Amino acid sequence: MADALALHQAGRVNEAEAAYRRLLADGPADTQARDDTLHLLGLLLHQTGRPAEAEPLLRQVLAAEPGFFEAWNSLGAVLLALGRRAEAADAWRTALRLNPGHDKAAANLDRLGPSP
Repeated sequence: MADALALHQAGRVNEAEAAYRRLLADGPADTQARDDTLHLLGLLLHQTGRPAEAEPLLRQVLAAEPGFFEAWNSLGAVLLALGRRAEAADAWRTALRLNPGHDKAAANLDRLGPSP
C-alpha cells in the first residue's frame, strides 16, 4: 500500500488507481488495510472528478468501520461535489462527532455557511 500511496501523493493518479485496484483484487492482509485502500481509492476517484464512483466505495468503508472519521470527511467532500449539501454537512458533522479535533471536517462545514 505504501507504493500506491506514494504514487497518489506524487500525482501519478492512473498508476495509483491501478495499484489500489490490484491491492483490492489481491485481497489486503487485513480488514484495516482493505478499508484504508478503499478509502484512498475513493479519495483518488473524487480528486480526479469521479465522485459518483467514489461514493459507493466510501459507503462500503463506513459500513464496515463507522468510526473511520477520515472516511466521513471524504464522503462529505464527495457528496458536496454531487450537489448534496445537506448530506455533506451531515457527513462532516459525523466526522466531528467522532473526532472533535478534526480540523478538515470543521473547515469544510464552515465553508458551507449556514446549516443546510
